[in-house]
Amino acid sequence: MRFPNFFTFVFEPVLSGRRLYLQRASMQIPDPQLIAQIKERDECAFQQFFERYREQILRHVRCIVRDDASANDVVQEVFLRVWNRAGQWSGRGSAAGWLFRIVTHLSLTHLRTVRRRREQRLEMLSETVEQEMQQVPDELQKLKTA
Repeated sequence: MRFPNFFTFVFEPVLSGRRLYLQRASMQIPDPQLIAQIKERDECAFQQFFERYREQILRHVRCIVRDDASANDVVQEVFLRVWNRAGQWSGRGSAAGWLFRIVTHLSLTHLRTVRRRREQRLEMLSETVEQEMQQVPDELQKLKTA
């Protein structure tokens, strides 16, 4: 017997061999429905989606960025993007696939940004060293004449 979807059950029957058991019913809302609710700014749906994927996303991001603080920042940015752009999910592929494309894209963007900042710092440092080196002969001349 099949019950309509609007009934919520705490337990559901499970047949194992000749015995009938009761187990906790799976009351998870499917990802597509959660994303549709997030699109409508449903904070409870967002919380459920967050709790469902947070640990998996954090592990995935840590593997890419290899820094816990940066990984947490990227995860925060991922969920901010989900909240703001839930309407961009087409519904054709899996919601998890869409989510992990966002995760990978933001993780790689973070790595590029870190690398670019590092290169800029090195460039600024080399310019400073060059300027200092140009001033050394002048300073030596001043010391000799003094």
